[in-house]
Amino acid sequence: MRRGWRHALAALSIFAVAGCAGFNYNEAKTMKPGGSTFDQALFKEYLAESKSEFDQANYTSSDLWAGKAAAAAKGQTPKPSQVSDWRLPSAVTPEITTARQRLQAALDKGGGNVVPNEMAKAQVGFDCWCEQQRVEENFQPDDIAHCRQKFYDNSAKVEAAMAPKPAATKPEPAKDFMVFFDWNKSTLTPEARKIITEAAAGAKSSGAKQVFFRRVLNIPSLDIRADAIGLPQ
Repeated sequence: MRRGWRHALAALSIFAVAGCAGFNYNEAKTMKPGGSTFDQALFKEYLAESKSEFDQANYTSSDLWAGKAAAAAKGQTPKPSQVSDWRLPSAVTPEITTARQRLQAALDKGGGNVVPNEMAKAQVGFDCWCEQQRVEENFQPDDIAHCRQKFYDNSAKVEAAMAPKPAATKPEPAKDFMVFFDWNKSTLTPEARKIITEAAAGAKSSGAKQVFFRRVLNIPSLDIRADAIGLPQ
């Protein structure tokens, strides 16, 4: 008789423990995220992972992501997983180790401030990848591929956003061209046309649309467009 009671109490205890698992998601989803924009993005991404695991009745993982979502909501920026946090297959450990270093480098450079949404997706993609790839769970190739690709795609976006922008080139200083005319004439000599052609080519390479000439001494001013004298366009 006592043995029967013991079994009943053991079953009741197991049920009670199981019943508590997964409630972290229900609590986290009611929270209003605060903190930085990055924290709010992390909250959204971790909460989505928690819901996904909750819907699959994987309450242990659901609680893990719910805990990180709750920390983000409080402005306590959760850190990405360490490789040592998981029991990973030896075949994928080198790749995941390199991925973790890449993720940390982006975080250290301020990726969460520059592109918070993409940085959050990269971090949660990495965590999800580790969780799906661990030895205990390594049986859903589509889920593994989805999380892995989420990490790589968003890491690339973060790195592109933080890449140094090319320095703006300074425009070349204006160059003077001297054109000589015959006395009391405004017709262009072959030598004058050659110089004007050079001036027009220089103006074109700098983006100028017109070439203007000013008078020197008593020669009337000329306003000559490149296309008016057949210069290169």
